[in-house]
Amino acid sequence: MAGTSITMNKLRKVILLHTEGKSKRFISSYLQLSRNTVKKYISRFVKLKLTFEAIQSLSDRELATLILREEEKELKKTGVTRLQLWQEYRLKHPGGLGRSTFYEQFKHWQLKSSVSPTMHMDHKAGDMMFID
Repeated sequence: MAGTSITMNKLRKVILLHTEGKSKRFISSYLQLSRNTVKKYISRFVKLKLTFEAIQSLSDRELATLILREEEKELKKTGVTRLQLWQEYRLKHPGGLGRSTFYEQFKHWQLKSSVSPTMHMDHKAGDMMFID
């Protein structure tokens, strides 16, 4: 199904088969994934310059953060705010950064990444004109 994430188990199998020298076509057929999906995850793995053993030692969450870039997906969801991200962060790390420091670090991260906040404005077509 388009737009769904791959499971971490399948992702590890994709990386294992790739490191064993299997073709992308074989991997996609064997794991019942599209060739584009296989190609995407192999290219991300290659960019990381890690070994399969290093990938195996990572937890599912760490692997997802590296390969799937969960934070970027979270930011693209409708209605997600910096405050919500900070509150989730504080639940996971009770002694972590304060809100203002988190916002500052977030701003630095955002400048380095390609993710930018967007705002959806509902209006009737032709009713208003918006200028950037």
